[in-house]
Amino acid sequence: FLHEKGFHNVWMIDPGVGKIEQNENENYSVYKEGCVGNYWVLKNDQSVYNGDVWPGACVFPDFTMYKTREWWAQLYKPFFEQNIDGVWNDMNEPAIFNTPIITMPIENIHRGCGTGLHAKFHNLFGMLMVFATRNGIIQIKKEQRPFILSRSGFMGVHRFAATWTGDNSSNWEHLYLSIPMILNLGLSGQSFVGPDIGGFACNADKYLFARWMTFGALLPFARAHTATKTVDHEPWSFGIDCERVCQIAIRNRYAFLPYLYTLFYEAFETGMPVARPIFFADINDINLRIEDRAFLLGEQLLICANIEPPIECQFSTNDSNFKHPNLHQIQIQKPQNNKWIEFELESIENESKFVQQNLAQLLYIRCGSIIPIVEPFEFIGTKPAFWSKLILLIALSDTQNQATGYLYEDDGNSFAFEKDQQFLMTEFKAISNLLNNNQNQNQILEINLMIENQQGNYNRNGNKEREFIIRILYWNENKQKLFD
Repeated sequence: FLHEKGFHNVWMIDPGVGKIEQNENENYSVYKEGCVGNYWVLKNDQSVYNGDVWPGACVFPDFTMYKTREWWAQLYKPFFEQNIDGVWNDMNEPAIFNTPIITMPIENIHRGCGTGLHAKFHNLFGMLMVFATRNGIIQIKKEQRPFILSRSGFMGVHRFAATWTGDNSSNWEHLYLSIPMILNLGLSGQSFVGPDIGGFACNADKYLFARWMTFGALLPFARAHTATKTVDHEPWSFGIDCERVCQIAIRNRYAFLPYLYTLFYEAFETGMPVARPIFFADINDINLRIEDRAFLLGEQLLICANIEPPIECQFSTNDSNFKHPNLHQIQIQKPQNNKWIEFELESIENESKFVQQNLAQLLYIRCGSIIPIVEPFEFIGTKPAFWSKLILLIALSDTQNQATGYLYEDDGNSFAFEKDQQFLMTEFKAISNLLNNNQNQNQILEINLMIENQQGNYNRNGNKEREFIIRILYWNENKQKLFD
């Protein structure tokens, strides 16, 4: 039913395995198998460690041991027989209730990877868990790329799972902090990352939720989330204006999917983050190194977030007194070695004041760029077949009469892109002829668009012809934007 409606099923699997006492008759095979196989983390007296998590008293797999990881991997088969699509490994620091340090004691014993105390392996616990999870899914669905989400990780976890930034709160400080956290994780190798949009703990309001969604929907991993006993955190939970902001923000994400997918392939090949600090645009500009209210998506798209609470929030409980140290700088510092054109994918001119205030001055394209996008669609299962109609955003300037951009394509699901070059990487190039008129305003006379280079052997939709829509953003001396 859910698949028919376009939903994917991602099931949560935590490391804590509920313990069955001797006087209980429950037939919980996972616990029994773990005891027989001697797979659990031990205390320093060599007895099995017990800690309280959601099921109550739990034991914990020692993922440092190869035999434990192999056992854990085969446990996923019954889940995927239920036709699930992915796995969310949560609480895998591991989190433990009712302890001073909210995790297992550092003197616990691990018996693999050279053996040692938990103090040595704590930061590896979550990554070794998702490593085992990925191996298990690959064994079941050999030709399908697995989706795994992990709360914990270590250097290299990007090879196995996406990450989110954990249990944040619904306040303006955490809205701001979500940007530098994503950027730092990207610099550490983890590109597939994002926060809980709107905040996990406490209650969001329409101001916080809408503002967070404007840029959060464009982060590599994007989802809204909330804890129990909070108000609903859905786009439609805070009134029509907030819903409209969220609708446009999410439509922006869907439109940019071809570009985002190209950036993910670049991350796979080179390690370059999908979301990047803006100093990547000009490493010589020292001022850009402290600007953390904005981020780049690749080289060509700049996202400027408005992190300042609106005046209507002055009596809000959502930490409205939060002040970023750069807020006195009214405008976000932008790279000065190139021109950036502000634009909108959907005009907000006729929208309410609330919608305009949240979405204005959000998107900027670098002059000299071509960004492939598509018309927004309902969900990924209804995407236009193989991007059969492609929109090319072409940004030109008065000093640069050409633009370039890239589009990466494959089947979107399998590992065929690694075999026999079953992918397409297309380089687009646009060259324009310009002429000054009597008002000293440059006019575009002609644009020649060409495929400069194409690599790969992927048969896209039987190599049928593709329809292109060309949209031109142009910068002249008067800084006017022309949209065609």
